Amino acid sequence: MDKSYDFLRDAAKEFLKNELHDVFPSPTLVELHEGDSMCRKLIRMLIPSHGDVYEQQLKDYSELRLLSEEEIIALRGKFKMYDSINDPCFRHWFWRVVRARSIDGKLLC
Repeated sequence: MDKSYDFLRDAAKEFLKNELHDVFPSPTLVELHEGDSMCRKLIRMLIPSHGDVYEQQLKDYSELRLLSEEEIIALRGKFKMYDSINDPCFRHWFWRVVRARSIDGKLLC
């Protein structure tokens, strides 16, 4: 973890403590580090297209076309802990639900 951003992390923690001290029940502050398993879970919830094929991501997020090949490689490298079985992207999850069948073989959707 890059220590040069510690002052930002500390400022964010202090801000949250000050803003949330009267909230009941008191929320829990969770600090995640890139590469942690909980970080993967958060990424899955915040970026529902993380498991989509590159062409689909370009279609949905045309701004990706502005990045150089090196920037794309670096960005995709942040998802190296992605596990398609345990961390399904929204599209994969949706199609699995849509194709779900009842015990007697009828489509549920």
